[in-house]
Amino acid sequence: MEIEEAVAPFAMELEQLISGVLGKETPLKAEVVHSQNEPRVFISNADLNGIGITIQGRSAFLLQLSYLCELHPATNRLTIITSTYKVVLPGTGAPLWHYDYVRDMKKAGSAIAHLNVYAHRNEIVGAMALSGNSQKKLNLQTLHFPFGGPRFRPTIEDVFEMLITEFVIDKAHGALAKLRVSRAKYFQRQLESAVFDSPEVAARALRELGYGVESPNIL
Repeated sequence: MEIEEAVAPFAMELEQLISGVLGKETPLKAEVVHSQNEPRVFISNADLNGIGITIQGRSAFLLQLSYLCELHPATNRLTIITSTYKVVLPGTGAPLWHYDYVRDMKKAGSAIAHLNVYAHRNEIVGAMALSGNSQKKLNLQTLHFPFGGPRFRPTIEDVFEMLITEFVIDKAHGALAKLRVSRAKYFQRQLESAVFDSPEVAARALRELGYGVESPNIL
C-alpha cells in the first residue's frame, strides 16, 4: 500500500468528525513530504488561520491541527509521527494551550505526549526559578505537562469534548455522540497497535480469558 492510499481515508475521517462536531465543512490538506527514509504525509488545516469556533455565534477560538504520518516499516500500517492540536485566540495568533505528540522522544526533548498552557502563575514561575535550570525560560508555557506515551494519548476528540463541556462552544446536534464513536474507533486502533508492540503480553491476556493462542513458528 502506498502512503497516499492509507492517508486518504484517515484525512476524510478527520474532516467528517470536525464537520459532525461543529456543523460546518472544514477542509484539510495533505502534502507529501520526502524524507531520507520513507515518504511522509503532512495533514493540516486548509485555512492556515485554523478552524473558527464560536460561542453563541461570536468568534471565540481558532483550532489549528496537524499530523505527520508514515507507513510503519514492519506492519505497513499508517503511523502518526507527530501531531499538534493548538487552540488560538483569534486576531492575535497567540495560542492559549496546545497538545503535542512527538513519537521520537530524542527529537521531542520532553515528554512524548504533553500539554503546554499559555498563562501566568507567580507561584509556578517561582518554583521554576528554584530549580536553577538556566536553559528554560521562566514562564508557564515552557512547562510540558506529560500525558503518557505513544499509546492512548490525548486526541482531537478530547480537545473538542473539553471545548464543548468547559466553554459550551457552538456545536452540531449529536456532536458528543459522534465524539464517542470516533474515540471508540481510535481506542480500537491503538489497541491493535499495542498488540503489535507487545504480542506476548496480548497472548498471555487472551489465554487468561480462555482463548487458545499459540506462538507462531519461527523459521
